[in-house]
Amino acid sequence: MIVELIKKSFPLSWGSWDKTVNGEVNATLPYVDNNLSMNYIFNPVHSKIKKIYGYDNSDKMPDELKHIYTECNGFRLFLSSFSLYGIQEDKNEMEPFDITTENYNIHARMKENKVDNENYLFLGSVCKDATFAYFSNLKKPYVCMKNGFADIIIDFTSIEELIRFFIPRMVELYDDNFKKKRPNKEFESVPVLANAIMYID
Repeated sequence: MIVELIKKSFPLSWGSWDKTVNGEVNATLPYVDNNLSMNYIFNPVHSKIKKIYGYDNSDKMPDELKHIYTECNGFRLFLSSFSLYGIQEDKNEMEPFDITTENYNIHARMKENKVDNENYLFLGSVCKDATFAYFSNLKKPYVCMKNGFADIIIDFTSIEELIRFFIPRMVELYDDNFKKKRPNKEFESVPVLANAIMYID
């Protein structure tokens, strides 16, 4: 159960996961006025799973991802610094990044850089500058890449392994008030950006 794995990966000191109209949230931020939370997991949209980027009946969408979409419609964690794309329904203020839109944009960037490969299915993002994708022909088919480029930064055998790798490391960057221990100084006047994780190291 990926959703339970995610929820258990966060410290108890960050509080409980509270239900909202379209999912669950954790860690309401004390430094913004609109009750924004640090972490969002979105409710599954069963009737639309088959519409997710048209990959449901092809080899491009792995069984593991199909199963995850029965648990949730993606997530946005650490102020959207770590996300799994889903389907936007335009019903709520906070929704997942849309998998169709993100795939179109990332492939367009790769084409501009003359490194596009249509076999990559982009699943989510890690920080501002990196994305992760699935490519079935690779020994470790889940890869993290700089957005718009083909060089692989790190690879994994499963989405679960990817989650187990990133979440604990990202949790360590924050204090119990959900502020980065080393905030992004160039955005110090905008708390949400000052405390997001911008770059993958």
